[in-house]
Amino acid sequence: MEALDTVLRPEERAAYRLQALYRRYGYRTYRINKFEEYDVYARNKSFLVSDSVLTFTDTDGRLMALKPDVTLSIVKHAQDGAAGLQKLCYQENVYRPGRGGGFREIPQAGLECMGALDAYAEGEVVLLAARSLRSISERSVLTLSHLGLLGAVLDGLPGGPETREAAVACLGQKNLHELDGVLAAAGADGAARRRMADLAALRGTLDETLPALEALAGQAAAPYVRELRQLQALAEADGTAAMLRLDFSAVGDWNYYNGLLLRGYVEGVPEAILSGGRYDRLVRRLGKRFQAIGFAVYLDLLERIQPPPAYDVDTLLLYGPDETPAQVLRAMRQLDGSVRAEREKPAGITWRRLARLEEGRLEILEQDR
Repeated sequence: MEALDTVLRPEERAAYRLQALYRRYGYRTYRINKFEEYDVYARNKSFLVSDSVLTFTDTDGRLMALKPDVTLSIVKHAQDGAAGLQKLCYQENVYRPGRGGGFREIPQAGLECMGALDAYAEGEVVLLAARSLRSISERSVLTLSHLGLLGAVLDGLPGGPETREAAVACLGQKNLHELDGVLAAAGADGAARRRMADLAALRGTLDETLPALEALAGQAAAPYVRELRQLQALAEADGTAAMLRLDFSAVGDWNYYNGLLLRGYVEGVPEAILSGGRYDRLVRRLGKRFQAIGFAVYLDLLERIQPPPAYDVDTLLLYGPDETPAQVLRAMRQLDGSVRAEREKPAGITWRRLARLEEGRLEILEQDR
């Protein structure tokens, strides 16, 4: 691994570690085409990070898209009714609009677990999300929300789907004042509004928050609280419980997600570097019947916490016209780190050390350029 660190970029090293992690838990590496029929993305644009998709017309006249999302493609091609679980991991590039305009090729790594999910299978995905973050930085947290629990609480309040949609939007914005106004307009009494405000403000480790959550959520949400209790016990056995945080401001599209939501953060990056959750509703929209949970790690964000190397090469070795190839090779082997051998200084290359081989003698000319 030390040798790989000298030649791989930060996102490549992270992808290598993540794939090794997922393979240890029995996830099979999955490869998909760079492009997919546009229709699958056109019908699910709200699931995508951006509704802009890069398209082209194939030679047979079909409208194709450079894939903006991996999960949609995997679910579309997954086998329905397969025995056991389909555990797939991937390292793929997606194509999305960049922050500065124009499309970018963005590297991702992640996994999907599909089939008849039980408490362990779902919990394992959460633990692997936490371990993924920890492999990138020890200073990381995985926030959890639960749309099933939120739905059970909101269904017990007055108002229709519009009220729930507005309330969820307020939760996502952490706007408790507007949340109270939405519930008041729907006819919720003061006690119900206070409980909802307390639920929205509930943040912390599972050990800190679950007792209060049990009191706030009510009987309809009790199965989801038990689910979180099981997850807490599993994370404690795994040694990752301290990384988990409950935060109901993490919300997703109710048309696709139906249970746990995952958002992962590392110190130094102001946005989520990991995102995922339980997405049975997306599976149904694509005509499949299995259950599914997964997440993706956005490897392009690693450049914010792991800057590129200061030098293109550790040592630039210059050699004269009279040196034999064997002499150059022997000189290169005397130097540590990466070595680039040339007759003259190349343009646009930086180096930490400059060395010269002349008449069989190796000399260091410059250090820490």
